[in-house]
Amino acid sequence: MRKKEISLRKLIIIAILLIIIPFTICLLGFNLYTINYKINEDLANSHLQKIQLYISLCEETLKTSEEFISSITGNDTNFTVLEHKGDSIEAFASSYSIWSKCSEFIKAQNMAAGFFIYSEKNQLFRKVYNGKIDSAKRLELNENIKEFLSENQDNAKRGWMAASIGGHNYLLQIQGRNGAYIVYAVDLEYISKMGELKEDTDNILVLFDKNGNRLSTTDEIEDNIRLERDRSSYYITKDNKRYFAIQYYSEYIGINSVYLSPYRGLINTMNPIQWTLFIASLLSVMIIPVILYLLKKAFFEPLKQMTRTMIAIKQGNIKIKMDTSNYIQEFRQVDDVFNDMIKQITKLRIKTYEKEIEIQQIQMQYLRIQIHPHFYLNCLKNLYALAENRKFKEIQSMILTFSNYLRSLLKNQSMIVSMSSELQSVDNYMKLLKIGSSVSIQCNINVSPDLKDFEIPPLSILTFVENSVKHGTLPRQELEIYIKAILLKNEEEKFVNITIMDNGPGFSDATLKILNNQNDMNKDDCHIGIRNVIKRYSIMYEHRSTFLFSSSDGARVEIFVPFDRKDVNEW
Repeated sequence: MRKKEISLRKLIIIAILLIIIPFTICLLGFNLYTINYKINEDLANSHLQKIQLYISLCEETLKTSEEFISSITGNDTNFTVLEHKGDSIEAFASSYSIWSKCSEFIKAQNMAAGFFIYSEKNQLFRKVYNGKIDSAKRLELNENIKEFLSENQDNAKRGWMAASIGGHNYLLQIQGRNGAYIVYAVDLEYISKMGELKEDTDNILVLFDKNGNRLSTTDEIEDNIRLERDRSSYYITKDNKRYFAIQYYSEYIGINSVYLSPYRGLINTMNPIQWTLFIASLLSVMIIPVILYLLKKAFFEPLKQMTRTMIAIKQGNIKIKMDTSNYIQEFRQVDDVFNDMIKQITKLRIKTYEKEIEIQQIQMQYLRIQIHPHFYLNCLKNLYALAENRKFKEIQSMILTFSNYLRSLLKNQSMIVSMSSELQSVDNYMKLLKIGSSVSIQCNINVSPDLKDFEIPPLSILTFVENSVKHGTLPRQELEIYIKAILLKNEEEKFVNITIMDNGPGFSDATLKILNNQNDMNKDDCHIGIRNVIKRYSIMYEHRSTFLFSSSDGARVEIFVPFDRKDVNEW
């Protein structure tokens, strides 16, 4: 008995309404009575993670800068020159080299104010400023940095230190010795703005030194913001505009950071109405698994089954069918239509395959017909030559041999022949040549017994033998032709290697270039027989055949084809 069908659209609409309407009403009412969803601890953790992330990014940048300065003061010979009184031109060049490195480095340092290179013994003072530093700060640093350096030479290589220069606060790194120093100044105003990490324009970062002295200024907060002793906790300021404050201390740069966000108040308790809405929201959430289960049974599982069926069809299993037992009306319709479509595709696929086989057979027949006239004409030429020389006995013998050869061809009209049959054609051809030609020719055949019945396109070996006779004969030299067929094996499959070679002059370089290049071969009009053999092998073995042409003590042709008959077209 069939189950009652239901519309998929109606089922989805009901499911969405059951989820959205009660959940939205409950949460909307809950949010109207609740000023803030997060409690103070969650807000504190969130802000603390943000400030820790930001300060760690700053520390990584400062460590990179410190390592850069250390590499100059510790390893750069130009800095060693500045330590001693010497030639002024040499000192100038060394300071310029250091200045160039600093100029390149500072381009990628957004928080940097500038580099200052000072050699007391050579009376040299160079400076490199970040392009973002305004002219007022540059002027302050120009006027005060030398004086500050003379007072703080003992602080060289003691880490980062906060300092006020010309009314602005900076973080300084001083490295050097023997009266030569490099000072790297970081703009604390840039750090306090938090760069791109600042997501809320109402939030503020205030910096303090180890002693609690304020290092950053802003018009948005009162000056009575102070550093609290307990750095691990949050607190709420008591100013006219109240702030939620989180403190974090950086051991590396020795600076306290206070992250301030406007305090909007929290509701720590809920009244009965709020508890009722909260419980209603929980009940709405508990309904979700039931809705999901219904959707799984009615929607997701049929879709999964459809997907599995399509994947199986993609992999070649066209006999598989869609399950038509689903009680959803739309899915049943899809299953029925899909199964009918697969039936039609199967019929079309069979027709297309049969048409393709028919076309390939026509191509093979055409290529085969092209080869026969070439061979027949050569035989007729030989008969003509014998007749011209009045060698009637040879003519009779040749006609008899030729007729036997034609009789064997007429009996076998297949697109493929066995290896032994093809070699018999070669033998008949050699007999015809010995009758009709005065040239001495030897043909040596060495074929593995396993390959006697191996099937190949007809006249494929004969074409190359005929080519050797035509182009390999030299005056006063016996032409020797070698035919070899062996079976090659590897871990995955077996291949047949057919080799035809002679002791003639071999292929010319130009001919080899054409024969071993498929594109050139297709354009060539002079090697019709060879091109047709290659095409027939390509059709028969579905482009898995390989031909190699070379010249080594004569012409050499190697053919590689799959041995497994399942891998080739059956004709």
